[in-house]
Amino acid sequence: MKLSQIILIEKTLDIVSSLNKYRTRDDVYISYSDIPKLGINPQSDFKTPIGIYAYPLKEMWESVENNAVPYAGKREYVIVFQSVHPILDVDQYTKSMLDNDVDIIKKKYLGDYIKWYSRFNADHTWGNQNRYEGEVLDLFFNDDNLTDHFKRSIDGSWHSQKKWIDTIFFSEGHPSWKPLSDDDINEFTGASQETINKIRAVVKEWDEGKLISEEKGIAYFNNDIANWSEDATYSTAAASVFFNITRNIASLMASHYNRKSQIVWTALLRSLGYEGFTDKTNIGIIHPNEPTQAVFFSIKPLRLIEILKNKKEPPKSEPTEFYHNKAKQAYASDVDLLNYLDPDWKTKYKKKS
Repeated sequence: MKLSQIILIEKTLDIVSSLNKYRTRDDVYISYSDIPKLGINPQSDFKTPIGIYAYPLKEMWESVENNAVPYAGKREYVIVFQSVHPILDVDQYTKSMLDNDVDIIKKKYLGDYIKWYSRFNADHTWGNQNRYEGEVLDLFFNDDNLTDHFKRSIDGSWHSQKKWIDTIFFSEGHPSWKPLSDDDINEFTGASQETINKIRAVVKEWDEGKLISEEKGIAYFNNDIANWSEDATYSTAAASVFFNITRNIASLMASHYNRKSQIVWTALLRSLGYEGFTDKTNIGIIHPNEPTQAVFFSIKPLRLIEILKNKKEPPKSEPTEFYHNKAKQAYASDVDLLNYLDPDWKTKYKKKS
């Protein structure tokens, strides 16, 4: 029997009774759907990798029992399936695994990254002038020759510095404006000729939109990866950093090749050897709104067990409130871990009055 074949079970039992026999199994997952079929929806508009999203039944049993799953619990069908071999849990994704994946990404995509970045330069899109402005700011305001009078005149704020740099060096689009000469810049600011020459080279690179050097590409790539690591939802959790890095790489690839970023993201994750991830410890890395869940990037490791008609019983409590209270209780014995992952957890999980 093929996995895609529909196995629809019209039962007189309610969903809880029907699923009860699977509730202690580590390999059984359930997915709520309006279509009685197990498969990947490539048309998804969610900003997440394309895949099969599901709940690990054992870990979600109490939520299922209380008809309080956080998302999609009112859909018409419950798809019950098995993962034929274990899928990596985000809690088991280590810093060494992250370092290895980042090394692979750098080796595999550096050439493309240089092309993407250079194309953005040529088109003068994607806000990449900001990066060049930042490079110019660093060169210019780290010049020890700047006069005290000039430093006082710009008040030291980043916005003031950026406005000055924009006016002097990035005047494209303003044909009536003629940039200051090197002598004028030196006279007004005290900047050395060496600094001015370096800045002129950076601005010329921007204006010409030429292919950046491999050395500069590596520096920019490393800088982006560092920023994406810091911007991750949980910057101290390796899996969260991994998801944010691959999300941004996929976004670049999708914009360059005019593809859907969610599909490119899934292809990238699969190319790194991942069939999916589980989040059985309620960390919320796959998605913070459904902290306990799983995502599979292929149907190959899955075996369909049955498809149940979802009898829509009224929930015993409001699903989101119930689920977040369970999350708080789950971490009650490990407050340090919860504070480490999310310092605002007390606010998020506070029961509504």
